[in-house]
Amino acid sequence: MGMILLKYGLRTKRLPLLESNGFGRSQELGLRRIPVKGLPLFWLEIRWLGNQWVWRVLNAENETKGRGGVLSNGWRELSDRIIFQSTTTVQIELFDNSPPDILVESLQNGTIVPVDEVRGLHISDLGYRLDQDQPLLQNGEVFVLEGHPYRLWIPQSYAPSIDSSFMVTDSEMTLDIFTAELRAHFSIGQRTISIQGEFVRVLWTYAQERLDGEGWLDSQEALHQWIAFGGNANSEPARVSWERNKLRKALIDQQVFAVDNLFERFRQGVNWHHRLVFEPSQITILS
Repeated sequence: MGMILLKYGLRTKRLPLLESNGFGRSQELGLRRIPVKGLPLFWLEIRWLGNQWVWRVLNAENETKGRGGVLSNGWRELSDRIIFQSTTTVQIELFDNSPPDILVESLQNGTIVPVDEVRGLHISDLGYRLDQDQPLLQNGEVFVLEGHPYRLWIPQSYAPSIDSSFMVTDSEMTLDIFTAELRAHFSIGQRTISIQGEFVRVLWTYAQERLDGEGWLDSQEALHQWIAFGGNANSEPARVSWERNKLRKALIDQQVFAVDNLFERFRQGVNWHHRLVFEPSQITILS
């Protein structure tokens, strides 16, 4: 299993490598996010190409140093350290140069382990299933096992390179809400955006209504449910609108597009009604 050592400041991480790996400051990069001021949102990509690990700079070429034979399309062999030099030095070093393995990522705990360490998946010559009568899981697919969300990573002959476009209106989007932590994951294919904070409570409010019924709530109804889910009981109905706006800003900060379409709405008299745009099948709520 390919692995790298990632060092920045006083931190050192040993990370398994997927077939394609992005590094940078963006939350979208998950375990490979590097919270260093001055580092680009999308800095570097490392991938398995042919029979070797290679790398290329996405941004900040002048601040990035590294050696390795030059290949086609800007790729270079990963044979030495890659260094980003700014106020804080970031260093990546290949620790294990073996090919990528089949891995399972825990979206709740932020860990990645080999697939044979995960109990509950049905394995055959064809692939992996949650149950023997269910379809095969695909590379990058999110699945829920014993109430916890995971993503399966299967090395293939070719994996797409970094793509930072993330549309909230994408029909393939899934939403996982962790109520105890007020954390939410928006996932499309192999990409996940994670947000956390009090504003997730209002997302939980509308998501639960979408699962339980038609999904429409006016401000008073939303406030009542929001309070039932732990919101401040002394709040006015306008608080719901404020929390929706905070949610909107949090998603925009994560470079999510079409955020203004996250909620459908209509007016009846003086009251506005809102509904989360997702279908119930796209939503999972976990404690």
